[in-house]
Amino acid sequence: MPTDTPDINQTIREAALRLFAEFGFSGTSVRDIASAVGISPGHLTYHFPRKSDLFQAAVETAYRQLVGDLQALAATPDLSAKCRLRLVLDRLWGLSPEERLMLRTALRELMTAPEHLGPIAKTMQLGHPVVLLGVLQECAVEGSLPAGTGIGLLPMIMGTLVFAPVMLSIANAAIGDLGLIEIALKAGRDDLYRLLGLT
Repeated sequence: MPTDTPDINQTIREAALRLFAEFGFSGTSVRDIASAVGISPGHLTYHFPRKSDLFQAAVETAYRQLVGDLQALAATPDLSAKCRLRLVLDRLWGLSPEERLMLRTALRELMTAPEHLGPIAKTMQLGHPVVLLGVLQECAVEGSLPAGTGIGLLPMIMGTLVFAPVMLSIANAAIGDLGLIEIALKAGRDDLYRLLGLT
C-alpha cells in the first residue's frame, strides 16, 4: 500500500486540473498526470481508479468550494440584497487560478465532449447561476436595481465575470498580451458595476 502525505489527493487533483485545462480529458493520460505529480501510474490509480473519477474529483471539488463561498456571501445577515450582490460579484471577479482552470476545463468539455462532465453538469447548472439569480431577484424585490434592469442581467453577469475571463485566458496564449486582456476585463467589470448601480 502506498505511503502518502496527507495532501496527495489534492496534489493529484491540482496537477490533473492543469493538464485537463490545457489538453482536455481525451488529450490527458493517466501517465501524464502521474508524471506531473512525480508518482507511478499505479500509485495514481490507487487513489483514483479511473481517469474519469479523477476528472470528476478535480472539477467538482473546486466547483463546490466556489459555490459554497457564493452561497455564504448571498446569505450574509444584516446586509441589503444590493450589498450581498456586490459581495457575490466581487467573489466571482476574484476567482483563484484553480477556479479559473476548473471553469476553463468545464467549458472546454461542454463544447467538445459534454459526456465527460457527467453528474457535474447538473451540479453546475444548479450552482453559481442559481445563487446569482436568487440575489438578483432579491435586489429586484428590494427595488435596489436601477430602473430598466432586472434578472435578465444574469447572462451579462455570467459573461462578464465568469466566461470572459476564462475565454480570454485561453486566448492569451495566442494574443500574448496579458496587460491588454486585464484592461479589457476590468473595463467590462466596471461597466457592469455601473449598470447595476454598484459603483
